Amino acid sequence: MLISRLRDTMDPRLLVAVVIAVFLVLSWLVHRCVERPAALLLKRGLDTSFARLRNATRA
Repeated sequence: MLISRLRDTMDPRLLVAVVIAVFLVLSWLVHRCVERPAALLLKRGLDTSFARLRNATRA
């Protein structure tokens, strides 16, 4: 969609390079702001669940 809207305004090679750069930055931001915090929460939850399972099998 972005390429089709901007293809008449700039050189196609430059447009592709800019779109790729923008999506790389957006991907990095999603990784830093969404995936990392979610991974920490999931890790804590899994650690707690596995600890409970270990304790339950010992009793």
